[in-house]
Amino acid sequence: MRVRLEDSEVQRDKYHEILVTAENRLDRLQSGTVLKMQSRGAMNEHEPKVEVIEEPQRKPSSPAVSGSVNWWEFWSS
Repeated sequence: MRVRLEDSEVQRDKYHEILVTAENRLDRLQSGTVLKMQSRGAMNEHEPKVEVIEEPQRKPSSPAVSGSVNWWEFWSS
């Protein structure tokens, strides 16, 4: 008899945890924030999707320098 009582208590606790989890999910689904997010998602499904294509990065070419150039040479003109 005692074993059956313990089994029943364990089963009761298990069902209680499942019930609490289900209630939390229901509360989240009914919350205003989730409803707004879901309605935004439904709106975004109708917008055209834009595919972004990345171009490969190009390395800048190094300038050809013949001799040394000083900054004051540019200001003298």
